Amino acid sequence: MASSSTGMYVSVDFHYNGFFSPNPLVYLDPVKTNVRDVDFGGFTYKEFLLWLTKLTNGECDNVYYCMRKESLCEGIRRIDSDADYWEFVETVYSLESDSLESELDVYIDHRNEPILDWADNEFLEDGKGYELDELDEEDDKDSEVSMKMEYEHEWDDEDEHTFDKTVRDPFLDKLSGHISDDDEEEANNGKLKDVVFPVHNENQEWEQMVPVLGMKFSNPLELKLCITNYAVKNGYDLCMRKVIMKGRDANNHIYPIAWAVVSVESKETWKWFINLLIEDLGMGVGHGLTLISDQHKGLLEAVKERVPAAEHRQCARHICANILKRFKGQVFRKLFWYAAAATTPAKFEQHMNEIKKLEPLAYDHLMERDPKTWSKAFFQTDRAYDAYENGISESFNSVIEVARKRPLITMLEEIRIYVMERLYR
Repeated sequence: MASSSTGMYVSVDFHYNGFFSPNPLVYLDPVKTNVRDVDFGGFTYKEFLLWLTKLTNGECDNVYYCMRKESLCEGIRRIDSDADYWEFVETVYSLESDSLESELDVYIDHRNEPILDWADNEFLEDGKGYELDELDEEDDKDSEVSMKMEYEHEWDDEDEHTFDKTVRDPFLDKLSGHISDDDEEEANNGKLKDVVFPVHNENQEWEQMVPVLGMKFSNPLELKLCITNYAVKNGYDLCMRKVIMKGRDANNHIYPIAWAVVSVESKETWKWFINLLIEDLGMGVGHGLTLISDQHKGLLEAVKERVPAAEHRQCARHICANILKRFKGQVFRKLFWYAAAATTPAKFEQHMNEIKKLEPLAYDHLMERDPKTWSKAFFQTDRAYDAYENGISESFNSVIEVARKRPLITMLEEIRIYVMERLYR
């Protein structure tokens, strides 16, 4: 019963005819069925339940799911409404469609147990929860969340071989100082006498140390000391940050548009990046353009200055992560996503009032974040883009995590090759 509307298929494991047990939260004695030929985006919530009933040959009123790399007490979520189901679909779309191993598990509770309460209790008993007054205000920096929180669509270590595309690349090998077997043979025959790679002298004075492209070091510590001493002596900023712009294609898949490496994320570097996009894409002042990002101050100011007509939304995942630092419990997560997915102001106010009844401080915290930038209820109606989270950005970041550890030129080359192959597929 797959739909041709998206063409998105991933591997999902369904567990049923078993039961949950608390402390630790586990699912025991299940029947497991792997499904990899169903496009869940083609279902409504009710159609999904009907399909699930046929799959399991039984009632499926209590449905939960969890990412494989998360423990049940931390990552379990319930599918209990249309909003829950579309959050589940978003999670499914964040997975790599060509992965052979399942990264998502769906569980059926046949006993009507208080699963989310069990998860919350275990979470607090393990010492992972903490009170409001223990938090530092600095933890609420949206720009830091993407570096600290894990996302459902990060790749496993076994997939790291993807970024070995430039291993033994003749040009890059020579650039980084690596001599291939053929080159070594040629050198022995006198054909590469002019190729000289400098060797680091660990006994020289620290202020005389200069890193040179292709220089050889006997161990990583030597390299670290050389770069550190050079930076102290010359005041040169060797730290690099990446800036990336990505979109979604008609199949709701990641479509990388542009990326760059800068010394620091600031208003000036973001303006430079946006100016290049304006020139290449003909964006003008941003009419019809929708941007989703964290709330980095430099980016906010650059967008207002260069593309003032664009609709700039906040990533709901970052806001959710911040509020869950202060107010623990699945109930806050659930109500927040209801509010973010609400399509009318009345529905939004209904869910926000439920949060207010539970914890007024949580309500105030969210209202201070300008709901017009993270709830569907207030998005501009002339946009053909209804997303309110930036998960695809974190997905792409996790994919290039291995490449980011390479030397600068090698890193850019491997990202280019990955994007080229992805667009070809």
